[in-house]
Parts: sequence; structure tokens; C-alpha cells
Amino acid sequence: MKIMYIHGFGSKFDPNSAKIKSLKRLGDVVGMNLDYTQSPDSILHSLELFAQNNSVDLFVGTSLGAWYASQLSWMTGFPFIAINPAINPQESLRKYEGNGVDYDGKEYTLSVDVINEYDKFHSSDGLVLLDDGDEVFDSSKTAEKCGLPCVRFPMGSHRFDHMNEALPY
Repeated sequence: MKIMYIHGFGSKFDPNSAKIKSLKRLGDVVGMNLDYTQSPDSILHSLELFAQNNSVDLFVGTSLGAWYASQLSWMTGFPFIAINPAINPQESLRKYEGNGVDYDGKEYTLSVDVINEYDKFHSSDGLVLLDDGDEVFDSSKTAEKCGLPCVRFPMGSHRFDHMNEALPY
């Protein structure tokens, strides 16, 4: 199986991360670094081409990456796993509007125009994994609003601390 991992806002694809290492038990994991200051349509186009070129079978995304995984699943028909997903990026990205610094110390500028281009989360062929200790998104509200089967884990964080336990699902 070929898995495409899509990182969250302000992050990057790190093949040595604990999540990626866990996913590698299921198959080959590929990914790319994304500039979330670009328009969602542009990012989706890049992700779709990358998925086609890499013969991807499953999309796995975290936070904003989970929103993209849901969109790609809806577009392609392939399943997805959303980890602590951003189900309403127009709302959740507001706190990052303007100038900021990502987790690697790289400066960015996120415009209100880009934020306004985001649509709601697509409920298609997917599974949602939630850590109840997520400090960014309320897992109860996410479970209630996402419209998909959810597996919730006690405690944890937005980074998702239960990847190994989640793999049997």
C-alpha cells in the first residue's frame, strides 16, 4: 500500500517523525512540503499530481493536512484518515492571519483572501482519529460535526500521541 501523508499548517513532511514511522508499518509513506500561504486550489492541484505520480492508495493528514486528505478523497475516491482534523479552516486559520513563524522558524504571511478560499470538511470515505487532549481543536465538537466514524483516545495532544494504538483501526 502507498500512503500519502499530508502535514498540518506550519509543519513539514518529516520521514523520521514518529507518525510516519508508525505508518510505515502499513506500507510505503510519501509526502511533500506544502506552503499553506498559497491558495487551497493550487495546493490541491499539487497534491493531486503528487498522488497520481506516486500511485497513492490512502491519504493520511493531520490538522489542516486532514482537510486536504478529505478533499483528495472526495476528488479521487480513495480513502483517507484524518488525524485531529481542521474541519473548518476558515475559522481555525484566523489566528494565523498575517505574519508569523512556522515550527522550523521560517517566516510566512497568510492572507485573509487565502483563508476565505477554504471550504468545509468533506465527509467521504474516511476515518477520524482524535486525541481528547487536543489543545487546538475540541475533539467532542470535531466528532459531532465531521460526519464520519471517529476513534477517540483519552488525553494526548494536537500532535496526536496514539498513532501506534490507532493502527489496528
